[in-house]
Amino acid sequence: MLTCPARAESLENTLKSWRETDWTGEPTIISDALCLENRQESQTRNAKRLLETAQAEGEFDYLLFLEDDLEFNRHLHANLQRWSPIRHGYLRAGGLYSRLKTGAFDPKGFRLCPLGLMSGSQAILLHASLIPPILEAWDRDYSTEMQDLRIWRTAQHICPVGYFHFPSLVQHVGNESTWGGPAHNTGDFSKEFKEMSFSFIHGMGDCANYCFQIPLYTRRGHKVIVHCTPEKKEMFEAAGAEVIGGGADSAHPYLHAEHEPPTLENPWSGSKPGWNVARSPAPNIGDYRELWEEYCQVEIDLEKYITPEIRARIAGILKDLPRPIILLHLQGNTSPGMKDLPHDQQAVLVRSLLSRTDGTVISLDWDKRVWTTTNARFRNMMDWHAFNPLELYEIISKADLLIGVDSGVQHFSRFTKTPVLGLWRHNSPSHFALPRAKTAHLVGNWNNQLTRLRRIPFNIVETPNNQIDGNFIAEQAVRILGPRYFLEQPGPDLLLRSLIDNCQGEQEKPEWGRTHVDRTKTLELLFWWLKDRQNPQVLETGTIRAEEDYSAGFFTYICGLFLKHHGGKLFSVELDNDKAEFARKWTKGLPVDVRTAHSHDFLKGYSGYPLDAIYLDSCDTDFPEHASNCLEEAKLALPHLAKDGMVLIDDSPNKAGVWHGKGSLAIPWLLENGFRVVFAGYQVLLQRVK
Repeated sequence: MLTCPARAESLENTLKSWRETDWTGEPTIISDALCLENRQESQTRNAKRLLETAQAEGEFDYLLFLEDDLEFNRHLHANLQRWSPIRHGYLRAGGLYSRLKTGAFDPKGFRLCPLGLMSGSQAILLHASLIPPILEAWDRDYSTEMQDLRIWRTAQHICPVGYFHFPSLVQHVGNESTWGGPAHNTGDFSKEFKEMSFSFIHGMGDCANYCFQIPLYTRRGHKVIVHCTPEKKEMFEAAGAEVIGGGADSAHPYLHAEHEPPTLENPWSGSKPGWNVARSPAPNIGDYRELWEEYCQVEIDLEKYITPEIRARIAGILKDLPRPIILLHLQGNTSPGMKDLPHDQQAVLVRSLLSRTDGTVISLDWDKRVWTTTNARFRNMMDWHAFNPLELYEIISKADLLIGVDSGVQHFSRFTKTPVLGLWRHNSPSHFALPRAKTAHLVGNWNNQLTRLRRIPFNIVETPNNQIDGNFIAEQAVRILGPRYFLEQPGPDLLLRSLIDNCQGEQEKPEWGRTHVDRTKTLELLFWWLKDRQNPQVLETGTIRAEEDYSAGFFTYICGLFLKHHGGKLFSVELDNDKAEFARKWTKGLPVDVRTAHSHDFLKGYSGYPLDAIYLDSCDTDFPEHASNCLEEAKLALPHLAKDGMVLIDDSPNKAGVWHGKGSLAIPWLLENGFRVVFAGYQVLLQRVK
């Protein structure tokens, strides 16, 4: 440590901070005995004496060159021992303090910076081999510079770039420079940062989900060192962790989440992956609830670990198999009664897939436990060999669909871009999976109270019955394998189709008698048309008023889901404030603007973008004015409708050529004013043609 008698107070404060670290022993103090009038020359000579003293003291690997106005990280010694550039011996020059924000950042805990740009000698790290050439050049090559530039400029000829710890383990606290320069410090100093290691000896699914939170730590400057079983090494490395073979400081327990009452606004509640974010022994980087959204957006690329040999091996397996390739993983290793698809339903699923598609079904079965059949288009993984994780990644990546229970393979598929159908017999995907746009989860309707709160973020599709059956799974699989219907991503697209499927049934009213309610048809046509519009603007008069009310269309919610993934906005206008508040609650987070107003007043004052579609549904047919109200809405909306815009009118069946219900007056008027009927059933969809 470099100092001078005039800086005794600064030195004492620095040593006090040093003694609060985990370093045993004091640094060697090199005090300026010359005290020349020229302070810069005096300090530079003293710095040379520091280097000469270090060289004379004997064998060592690294010299830590320190000034006397510093504050230290409390775990300084442990962090240096674990720092990759030192532990693996590839650091020649670098430091623990840097003001530079340039240079390549590495998640292993350092910035790579050109030494030619460096200045300052607050906390320089030098390999012992560099000290002789630096001393040799000291009074020869850079004789007009101070000690910092003499060190950095000489070192750059031997190693052009240096390793600088991130976050900085040393902070400069001096207010006055010996040579008269301005005060400075670094913004990335951390007093409490500690590089630590832990073992993560858990199943494939837990390991996969945990990998996706590792970038949350490395982005914030933390280094994650993990001991895992050998076959999972590449997963953790790809996530940004350093993998060690043993000797971890502690074990990660990866606990189940504590109970938190679920609402529409806390998709993380009950989530095992979410609950373990920032939990010890991992660094505490904040509240897991505030980190949830970032966690769900993390992507990890395993491609660089897939060797040409692995690619060739999987390509050879798939070469002559008819497409689509459908992978099945129907039994896991834990909680079989909760997770596994029973053999009778496995049989139904396989037979249905073979009947509904021309492709190949491959069962991923490491233990020969699943139901099998003899068919040229049904294969078992063990027909070839047991896939290791990298081979599993490659075959999932090259498949057209994975169907998997709540087990390791399903969670591991998050590393790929392949569509997935998750099967959940007794658990909720919101408790064990992470949201993924390419995944849809199938659950029984036994847990609808939770499902309705988690449906949109997790793309949860409910079966008609308490349990999932093979035919229903196959039906959804065929949908995913086909072209996208409304939305680009398979998860939201399948969910939207399933919700629209719910909008049909039977109804009877005195005015028109019994009628088949086929809102499914008109909603499909409307969204099919809207998907080709960029950021469509939609207006709804009336709004949703009860949970899961598909018998009334549940349009605000369904349209909001569509627009969330496609883009655009829905205005929903409702006169009753209680109903408007209900709609706001159930569409929170969706691009839906619920207004409390009379539809006529809203339309008279509307001055926004042209409306691509209008849904008229504001006055129930129980009220005598329902038809006249709808007609007035149509007249007021017409000036705001796009030239080729759509109008959808609810509750308007046709009996013997006569329109009934809400549209009984509006439909004839629209037909007389440049519209045509696109489709008529229980609802009527019309398009403006002139």
